[in-house]
Amino acid sequence: MGKMRLVQRQSVRTSLRQKMVMRLKINIQQKQKITLRRVIFCSMILTVASLSVFVALNLGSSKDSIAGGTTKFTLSNGEWSSQIWTNTSGGPSCNCDPGNNYNGPGITISHDIVSSVYNPLKISGGGYVNIKLGASLIINGNFELNGGSIVNIEASDTVIVNGNVTISGGSIVNLGSISFLKINGSVTLSGGSKVTGPGGASVSGGVSGSGWTPGISLPIELIYFKAKSDEKVVKLSWATASEKNNDFFTIERSVKGLNFEEVLRMKGAESSTINLKYDAIDSNPFNGNSYYRLKQTDTDGHFTYSKVVFVGNNDEAGKEGVSIELIAPNPFSDHFTMNYQIADRGNVELQLLNRSGMLVHKEVINADKGFNNYIYIGNSSLPPGIYFLKLIFGN
Repeated sequence: MGKMRLVQRQSVRTSLRQKMVMRLKINIQQKQKITLRRVIFCSMILTVASLSVFVALNLGSSKDSIAGGTTKFTLSNGEWSSQIWTNTSGGPSCNCDPGNNYNGPGITISHDIVSSVYNPLKISGGGYVNIKLGASLIINGNFELNGGSIVNIEASDTVIVNGNVTISGGSIVNLGSISFLKINGSVTLSGGSKVTGPGGASVSGGVSGSGWTPGISLPIELIYFKAKSDEKVVKLSWATASEKNNDFFTIERSVKGLNFEEVLRMKGAESSTINLKYDAIDSNPFNGNSYYRLKQTDTDGHFTYSKVVFVGNNDEAGKEGVSIELIAPNPFSDHFTMNYQIADRGNVELQLLNRSGMLVHKEVINADKGFNNYIYIGNSSLPPGIYFLKLIFGN
């Protein structure tokens, strides 16, 4: 039978062997709001109509226009593109997502924020981003800083970029004491731009250009971090190529990949120049799907995070061939991210159809076994209406 699941407002999620269909409700009228009542009604109709998977999404300009001279503040942990923003510190929330190319005067982040929808995420035109009060910013894509813009990573705060970073036009990343910048791609610096300050930084893919002068290097070189469901437990493993002043590791987990809690700690090697392997077990994992990350803390209190890894305890992808885990944000403006699983490595065909069944977008994705991520970049020529997102794996 079909299943229903909330996706920000309301969505419906079921499976039909190796074919998945998603229903996208697209509304491109400026600032138009959709009520929970309407979404539930739509979902009920879809559940009766078919056992395929339908998710009701609102695609439109649901956020307010960004007014020049307005600073944005975070109100809670969450996705960058969600309704977690306010125009005044501690003020009421607003539909004022700064977007993927912010030209305003400033953004203050005092919570744990993840950007998985926008790729690249851009700060332009002399804007600034302050990460403070023990906050973190994780960018699951590329990051661009240009036009004399500034990123301040204050004491004990962390920024992780799981893509490439381009810093141009005299832009600056300031690393406060006990702060960390970790880049899992490459860095390109130009136009007098720089990454500087007493804090720590590392880059996996190399640095092009001058101006890379962080105070310290990150204390470990992580080779991998893995998490795997095994009957009623989750087995965790990771390895380091080197360690310097590494005090301990912390395993953290989350239901949706946003708000994490500590599971266990394990002593580090302090200093090592050889490959070391670690193993741990979460003996009481969440039911269903979950996310894990590895936090490393050195002897001076510096810390940094690994990439987030997904674990599907219900093994739904193995049974059904393909399963959709998350659609976010909902409502969305011109992008959405889809997290999905497949039973084996191979090609997944994605089709976007209008209400009449006409194909308006098609692409073939080479996906890995297990967890995958897809970002849809909206087509501005699509008129308002009902659309179907169809995933086909294998047969």
